[in-house]
Amino acid sequence: MRKLLIILLALAAALSGFSCQKGKNKLPDGTEKVSEYDTVDSITAVFLVLDKLEDVELSTLNPTDYTGADRDTTRSAFAWGAVVAQAQIAAIAKNSNWFNSRLEQLQLLAEPLGQKDQAAELEQSVKPLVSAGNWDQAKQLVYQMQSGLNVNLMDKNLWGTYTLMELGSWTETVNQIGGLITKNYSTETSRALKTNAWASLAKNLALMDSPQYAKAFEQVQDLRDLIENTGQYTLTQEQVEAMVAATSSIRAEF
Repeated sequence: MRKLLIILLALAAALSGFSCQKGKNKLPDGTEKVSEYDTVDSITAVFLVLDKLEDVELSTLNPTDYTGADRDTTRSAFAWGAVVAQAQIAAIAKNSNWFNSRLEQLQLLAEPLGQKDQAAELEQSVKPLVSAGNWDQAKQLVYQMQSGLNVNLMDKNLWGTYTLMELGSWTETVNQIGGLITKNYSTETSRALKTNAWASLAKNLALMDSPQYAKAFEQVQDLRDLIENTGQYTLTQEQVEAMVAATSSIRAEF
Protein backbone atom coordinates (compact mmCIF):
# COMPACT_ATOMS: atom_id res chain seq x y z
CA MET A 1 0.00 0.00 0.00
CA ARG A 2 2.83 2.37 0.88
CA LYS A 3 4.63 1.72 -2.41
CA LEU A 4 1.36 2.18 -4.31
CA LEU A 5 0.73 5.53 -2.62
CA ILE A 6 4.23 6.75 -3.47
CA ILE A 7 3.73 5.72 -7.11
CA LEU A 8 0.33 7.43 -7.28
CA LEU A 9 1.63 10.65 -5.73
CA ALA A 10 4.65 10.69 -8.02
CA LEU A 11 2.43 10.08 -11.03
CA ALA A 12 0.04 12.83 -9.96
CA ALA A 13 2.92 15.27 -9.55
CA ALA A 14 4.35 14.32 -12.93
CA LEU A 15 1.02 14.67 -14.68
CA SER A 16 0.40 17.96 -12.90
CA GLY A 17 3.72 19.33 -14.10
CA PHE A 18 3.11 18.08 -17.64
CA SER A 19 -0.39 19.56 -17.78
CA CYS A 20 0.94 22.80 -16.35
CA GLN A 21 3.42 23.10 -19.21
CA LYS A 22 1.12 21.83 -21.97
CA GLY A 23 -2.23 23.10 -20.74
CA LYS A 24 -1.68 26.64 -19.50
CA ASN A 25 -3.22 27.94 -22.72
CA LYS A 26 -6.28 25.70 -22.50
CA LEU A 27 -9.42 25.68 -20.37
CA PRO A 28 -10.28 22.53 -18.36
CA ASP A 29 -12.60 21.40 -21.18
CA GLY A 30 -9.70 21.51 -23.68
CA THR A 31 -10.67 24.69 -25.53
CA GLU A 32 -8.12 27.42 -26.14
CA LYS A 33 -7.72 30.00 -23.36
CA VAL A 34 -7.41 33.64 -24.33
CA SER A 35 -6.39 35.33 -21.09
CA GLU A 36 -3.30 36.40 -19.18
CA TYR A 37 -4.64 34.51 -16.15
CA ASP A 38 -3.48 30.96 -15.37
CA THR A 39 -5.70 27.96 -14.84
CA VAL A 40 -4.95 26.43 -11.43
CA ASP A 41 -4.04 22.81 -10.76
CA SER A 42 -6.83 20.65 -9.33
CA ILE A 43 -6.87 19.84 -5.62
CA THR A 44 -7.89 16.22 -6.29
CA ALA A 45 -4.31 14.85 -6.28
CA VAL A 46 -3.94 15.94 -2.65
CA PHE A 47 -6.85 13.73 -1.66
CA LEU A 48 -4.76 10.63 -2.43
CA VAL A 49 -3.07 11.21 0.93
CA LEU A 50 -6.34 10.51 2.73
CA ASP A 51 -6.27 6.89 1.56
CA LYS A 52 -3.28 6.34 3.87
CA LEU A 53 -4.85 7.89 6.95
CA GLU A 54 -6.90 6.02 9.51
CA ASP A 55 -10.60 6.80 9.97
CA VAL A 56 -9.88 8.08 13.47
CA GLU A 57 -7.53 10.69 12.01
CA LEU A 58 -10.16 11.83 9.51
CA SER A 59 -12.67 12.17 12.32
CA THR A 60 -10.53 14.90 13.88
CA LEU A 61 -11.18 17.22 10.93
CA ASN A 62 -13.71 19.97 11.51
CA PRO A 63 -15.73 22.17 9.17
CA THR A 64 -14.89 25.84 8.86
CA ASP A 65 -17.91 28.13 8.65
CA TYR A 66 -17.68 31.47 6.86
CA THR A 67 -20.19 33.53 8.81
CA GLY A 68 -21.38 36.58 6.91
CA ALA A 69 -19.48 35.70 3.75
CA ASP A 70 -22.76 35.77 1.81
CA ARG A 71 -22.85 39.57 2.24
CA ASP A 72 -19.71 40.10 0.14
CA THR A 73 -19.07 38.70 -3.33
CA THR A 74 -15.30 38.42 -2.92
CA ARG A 75 -15.51 36.63 0.41
CA SER A 76 -18.32 34.47 -0.94
CA ALA A 77 -16.17 33.29 -3.85
CA PHE A 78 -13.33 32.31 -1.51
CA ALA A 79 -15.75 30.64 0.91
CA TRP A 80 -17.49 28.75 -1.90
CA GLY A 81 -14.20 27.18 -2.98
CA ALA A 82 -13.31 26.32 0.61
CA VAL A 83 -16.70 24.73 1.28
CA VAL A 84 -16.54 22.69 -1.95
CA ALA A 85 -13.15 21.34 -0.81
CA GLN A 86 -14.59 20.54 2.60
CA ALA A 87 -17.50 18.70 0.99
CA GLN A 88 -15.08 16.46 -0.91
CA ILE A 89 -13.04 15.79 2.23
CA ALA A 90 -16.23 15.05 4.18
CA ALA A 91 -17.26 12.57 1.48
CA ILE A 92 -13.88 10.82 1.73
CA ALA A 93 -14.28 10.73 5.52
CA LYS A 94 -17.88 9.45 5.06
CA ASN A 95 -19.09 12.09 7.50
CA SER A 96 -22.73 12.74 6.62
CA ASN A 97 -23.25 15.52 9.19
CA TRP A 98 -20.26 17.45 7.90
CA PHE A 99 -21.16 16.81 4.27
CA ASN A 100 -24.80 17.89 4.64
CA SER A 101 -23.77 21.01 6.55
CA ARG A 102 -21.51 21.94 3.62
CA LEU A 103 -24.46 21.64 1.23
CA GLU A 104 -26.39 24.02 3.48
CA GLN A 105 -23.53 26.52 3.50
CA LEU A 106 -23.29 26.42 -0.29
CA GLN A 107 -26.94 27.43 -0.40
CA LEU A 108 -26.11 30.48 1.72
CA LEU A 109 -23.20 31.44 -0.50
CA ALA A 110 -24.99 30.82 -3.79
CA GLU A 111 -27.12 33.95 -4.15
CA PRO A 112 -24.41 36.66 -4.27
CA LEU A 113 -22.47 34.48 -6.70
CA GLY A 114 -25.46 33.78 -8.94
CA GLN A 115 -25.15 30.04 -8.31
CA LYS A 116 -28.51 29.24 -6.69
CA ASP A 117 -29.45 26.73 -9.38
CA GLN A 118 -26.11 24.91 -9.14
CA ALA A 119 -26.30 24.67 -5.35
CA ALA A 120 -29.89 23.45 -5.40
CA GLU A 121 -29.22 20.91 -8.14
CA LEU A 122 -26.16 19.59 -6.32
CA GLU A 123 -28.06 19.12 -3.07
CA GLN A 124 -30.91 17.37 -4.84
CA SER A 125 -28.50 15.02 -6.64
CA VAL A 126 -26.17 14.04 -3.82
CA LYS A 127 -28.46 13.68 -0.81
CA PRO A 128 -29.96 10.37 -2.01
CA LEU A 129 -26.42 9.11 -2.66
CA VAL A 130 -25.33 10.02 0.86
CA SER A 131 -28.38 8.30 2.32
CA ALA A 132 -27.48 5.18 0.33
CA GLY A 133 -23.83 5.35 1.42
CA ASN A 134 -22.58 5.95 -2.14
CA TRP A 135 -19.82 8.32 -1.10
CA ASP A 136 -17.60 7.93 -4.16
CA GLN A 137 -20.35 9.08 -6.48
CA ALA A 138 -21.33 11.90 -4.14
CA LYS A 139 -17.74 13.16 -4.14
CA GLN A 140 -17.61 12.86 -7.93
CA LEU A 141 -20.76 14.94 -8.36
CA VAL A 142 -19.30 17.71 -6.20
CA TYR A 143 -16.15 17.65 -8.33
CA GLN A 144 -18.14 17.70 -11.58
CA MET A 145 -20.27 20.60 -10.38
CA GLN A 146 -17.22 22.71 -9.55
CA SER A 147 -15.39 21.74 -12.76
CA GLY A 148 -18.37 22.84 -14.83
CA LEU A 149 -18.64 26.06 -12.86
CA ASN A 150 -14.94 26.79 -13.40
CA VAL A 151 -15.30 26.42 -17.16
CA ASN A 152 -18.38 28.65 -17.12
CA LEU A 153 -16.57 31.37 -15.15
CA MET A 154 -13.59 31.32 -17.50
CA ASP A 155 -15.83 31.35 -20.57
CA LYS A 156 -17.44 34.51 -19.17
CA ASN A 157 -14.01 36.01 -18.41
CA LEU A 158 -14.78 36.01 -14.68
CA TRP A 159 -11.22 35.10 -13.79
CA GLY A 160 -11.29 36.99 -10.52
CA THR A 161 -14.16 34.90 -9.18
CA TYR A 162 -12.54 31.73 -10.50
CA THR A 163 -9.22 32.60 -8.85
CA LEU A 164 -10.80 33.34 -5.47
CA MET A 165 -12.73 30.05 -5.56
CA GLU A 166 -9.52 28.18 -6.32
CA LEU A 167 -7.74 30.09 -3.56
CA GLY A 168 -10.46 28.99 -1.15
CA SER A 169 -10.20 25.36 -2.27
CA TRP A 170 -6.43 25.22 -2.00
CA THR A 171 -6.33 27.10 1.29
CA GLU A 172 -8.84 24.78 2.92
CA THR A 173 -7.33 21.61 1.46
CA VAL A 174 -3.76 22.38 2.50
CA ASN A 175 -4.89 23.57 5.92
CA GLN A 176 -6.96 20.47 6.66
CA ILE A 177 -4.82 17.78 5.06
CA GLY A 178 -1.52 19.48 5.86
CA GLY A 179 -2.59 19.49 9.49
CA LEU A 180 -3.07 15.71 9.35
CA ILE A 181 0.30 15.22 7.63
CA THR A 182 2.13 17.11 10.38
CA LYS A 183 0.64 14.79 13.01
CA ASN A 184 2.01 11.71 11.24
CA TYR A 185 4.67 13.12 8.94
CA SER A 186 6.25 11.12 6.14
CA THR A 187 8.04 12.22 2.99
CA GLU A 188 5.61 10.35 0.73
CA THR A 189 2.53 12.10 2.10
CA SER A 190 4.22 15.51 2.00
CA ARG A 191 4.76 15.10 -1.76
CA ALA A 192 1.06 15.73 -2.32
CA LEU A 193 1.48 19.35 -1.20
CA LYS A 194 4.14 20.16 -3.82
CA THR A 195 2.17 21.86 -6.55
CA ASN A 196 2.31 24.67 -9.08
CA ALA A 197 -1.05 25.89 -7.80
CA TRP A 198 0.41 28.58 -5.54
CA ALA A 199 2.49 30.02 -8.40
CA SER A 200 -0.62 30.24 -10.57
CA LEU A 201 -2.65 31.77 -7.74
CA ALA A 202 0.08 34.33 -7.03
CA LYS A 203 0.19 35.31 -10.70
CA ASN A 204 -3.59 35.67 -10.94
CA LEU A 205 -3.91 37.61 -7.70
CA ALA A 206 -1.24 40.04 -8.88
CA LEU A 207 -3.54 40.86 -11.81
CA MET A 208 -6.44 41.65 -9.49
CA ASP A 209 -7.01 44.95 -7.69
CA SER A 210 -8.00 43.86 -4.18
CA PRO A 211 -5.92 45.88 -1.70
CA GLN A 212 -8.17 44.85 1.20
CA TYR A 213 -6.77 41.34 0.91
CA ALA A 214 -3.12 42.32 0.47
CA LYS A 215 -2.05 40.37 3.57
CA ALA A 216 -3.64 37.17 2.27
CA PHE A 217 -2.04 37.68 -1.14
CA GLU A 218 1.39 38.09 0.50
CA GLN A 219 0.88 34.71 2.17
CA VAL A 220 0.13 33.18 -1.24
CA GLN A 221 3.41 34.57 -2.55
CA ASP A 222 5.21 33.12 0.47
CA LEU A 223 3.68 29.70 -0.25
CA ARG A 224 4.77 29.98 -3.89
CA ASP A 225 8.32 30.81 -2.81
CA LEU A 226 8.39 28.00 -0.25
CA ILE A 227 7.43 25.42 -2.88
CA GLU A 228 9.82 26.78 -5.51
CA ASN A 229 12.73 26.91 -3.06
CA THR A 230 12.44 23.20 -2.27
CA GLY A 231 13.53 22.35 -5.80
CA GLN A 232 13.62 18.58 -6.29
CA TYR A 233 13.43 17.86 -2.57
CA THR A 234 10.34 16.84 -0.61
CA LEU A 235 8.81 19.13 1.97
CA THR A 236 10.11 18.80 5.52
CA GLN A 237 7.75 18.61 8.47
CA GLU A 238 8.66 22.19 9.37
CA GLN A 239 7.78 23.36 5.86
CA VAL A 240 4.42 21.58 5.98
CA GLU A 241 3.76 23.25 9.33
CA ALA A 242 4.62 26.60 7.74
CA MET A 243 2.11 25.90 4.95
CA VAL A 244 -0.60 25.12 7.50
CA ALA A 245 0.17 28.35 9.36
CA ALA A 246 0.11 30.39 6.14
CA THR A 247 -3.22 28.93 5.05
CA SER A 248 -4.66 29.66 8.48
CA SER A 249 -3.62 33.29 8.00
CA ILE A 250 -5.20 33.40 4.55
CA ARG A 251 -8.43 31.90 5.83
CA ALA A 252 -8.59 34.45 8.65
CA GLU A 253 -8.62 37.28 6.07
CA PHE A 254 -11.84 35.97 4.51
